[in-house]
Amino acid sequence: LAKSISFGGQRPHLRGLLIRMRNASISYKVGFATAIVLVPIYIAFFFSYKQNKAHIESEAVKTLSAVAEGYEGQVYQFLEMAKRRSEDFSSDGYIRDKLKEITEGRSAASLELSEHLIKNKKTLYRHIKTIHVIDTDGKVAASTDEAGVGKDLSKAQFFVKGAAGLAITEDINGEARVP
Repeated sequence: LAKSISFGGQRPHLRGLLIRMRNASISYKVGFATAIVLVPIYIAFFFSYKQNKAHIESEAVKTLSAVAEGYEGQVYQFLEMAKRRSEDFSSDGYIRDKLKEITEGRSAASLELSEHLIKNKKTLYRHIKTIHVIDTDGKVAASTDEAGVGKDLSKAQFFVKGAAGLAITEDINGEARVP
């Protein structure tokens, strides 16, 4: 069969390759044919893999973005609820009256207000860890935490920002505080 092939217009190196293939062992010929068949498959696989990888990464980013936007909405909703809760507490007449009594020197009012906060306010909002009622000087007048009463928080970031208006800050422990 190889003798009937004409090498007329072909380049000499191709002619040499065909002659060598005719004289090569069958295992060499099978290996060569396998390589010729598999190389295009590997190339196609490589490009397909890169395209699929890029597509999957793109879809993962889109999915994560959608999830992040959902959580962002929940965080904004939580902060808005915290703001309303703070406004609700600050408009509570009992708290304002007891705070006035405390600032006028009636120390028993501190215990009464602390009990009111524990029984009537903290139980309404299970996510609240501690409620402090702070006077205008930054001193804790009443609290759901006994150890907190009397503390000076005038230098605390939430108090400084809250003195200018309603603000939300985060302390070192990652606990959000609404003044």
